[in-house]
Amino acid sequence: MYAKVIDQASAQQLKPFFQAHISPETKVRTDLWKGYKPLKADYPFLEQ
Repeated sequence: MYAKVIDQASAQQLKPFFQAHISPETKVRTDLWKGYKPLKADYPFLEQ
């Protein structure tokens, strides 16, 4: 598990964190927050 404080909750802020710590082939489960939705293009196994 990784955690990081970010200034603004947006997909733009989350993408570098995902790229640094999560392989695109990884199954990721999230809550229903809309900020994760744009990341599905790069993370096809992201489930909300």
